[in-house]
Amino acid sequence: DIDVRREGGRTVFDFGEFRSEVATRKNPDGSISFLTIAPGISGFEFVVSDGGKRLTIRDAQHEYVFIAS
Repeated sequence: DIDVRREGGRTVFDFGEFRSEVATRKNPDGSISFLTIAPGISGFEFVVSDGGKRLTIRDAQHEYVFIAS
């Protein structure tokens, strides 16, 4: 699970074991991504889809989808 919240104008993803502020990026295909920027866990990219209700992260072999509840 990911708890997504706004804290003082920043967007933060809380994964339970760790948390990170995220930056946004507009991709060439028009999609939006959130990238973790906290030291030690920076660079994880979550692609937004389904009207902002779905976050997807991929690695070389897997795709993980998080759906808003």
